[in-house]
Amino acid sequence: AAFIERFMIGFLIPNMELGIHPALTGLFLGASLSLPSAIITRAYAPIIGTGIVGGVIIGFIVKAIL
Repeated sequence: AAFIERFMIGFLIPNMELGIHPALTGLFLGASLSLPSAIITRAYAPIIGTGIVGGVIIGFIVKAIL
């Protein structure tokens, strides 16, 4: 489940156009897709933090490539 969650973060960020900087899109999607797992496991900071950091990094990569 964790692999699929992280895969979806990496898959959706380049394909989602919200009209804002891709890093902000990554921040939003990383946090929102990580939230259900964080609530279930009650480990909020590490799970949401990893999702946000990964989303922002992918957003910057998307901006540099596209």
